[in-house]
Amino acid sequence: MAKQIHGIIWLLVGIVVTVIALWVGKLLLFVILGVACIAFGGYKVLVQYMTKPKESKTDKFHEQMREEQRIKYCSRCGAPGHIKSNFCNRCGSKV
Repeated sequence: MAKQIHGIIWLLVGIVVTVIALWVGKLLLFVILGVACIAFGGYKVLVQYMTKPKESKTDKFHEQMREEQRIKYCSRCGAPGHIKSNFCNRCGSKV
């Protein structure tokens, strides 16, 4: 399956073709093609930006809550402790 060309690539190619065609002169067809590439690339970038799924703040909050609710148990005394703890709260041994 062929990958699609990203919109920024279309924009860059369009700019290069247009600038070179204007610099050389008498290349109206290439100026038109360059402007068309710029327009198409801008359209693709805009559509990609508009359709990008937005990550909500509530999802981040719930993800953090899930991480904080994980419990790690001490191998020596079996006491529950925070997942990020390095030592047991009850007996002080390294977890």
